[in-house]
Amino acid sequence: MGQTPVYTLGISYIDDNVASRESPIYFSPSRFGIRILGPALGFIMGSLCTRLFIDLSVNPKISPTDPRWLGAWWLGLVLDAGFLLLASIAMFSFPEKLKSHRSSTPAVRNRQDTTKKNPKLKDFPKTIKRLLKNDILMFRSASSVLHILPIAGLYTFLPKFLESQFRFPAHTANMVT
Repeated sequence: MGQTPVYTLGISYIDDNVASRESPIYFSPSRFGIRILGPALGFIMGSLCTRLFIDLSVNPKISPTDPRWLGAWWLGLVLDAGFLLLASIAMFSFPEKLKSHRSSTPAVRNRQDTTKKNPKLKDFPKTIKRLLKNDILMFRSASSVLHILPIAGLYTFLPKFLESQFRFPAHTANMVT
């Protein structure tokens, strides 16, 4: 959930506004930092939220280690929504285009404007065919899918597995994960 704005907007924004020699410096923390820290912080937040009872207005007579305990799982979504709202406000404050120090003559600008053409629907099959013939893109996509597929299942069900196999309470299973 938290990676979506970074991958869809952040990468293209960085690519458009940073010199090509400096872009890896900006891509590394945004891609790998969020990819690694995001799930870790999510499990920590889940652990903290499930220590609270599901109804915050009630004082339960059972403890979080009791199997009948229902944690406030929904509280993490509310906190996430608040964090994403703050991040979106920050993203909306960026200018559409950063000021560039590169000077281009009006003749070069006019030539660039005339060479652009609007895409048409009839060009779509050609574009898809060109993308499917791109070996680097296809192997990179297959690599991502084969890398993420087993890990996604592990991340999703590991807390529940720890709860059932080792009788961990939900908050402990989230923290261990």
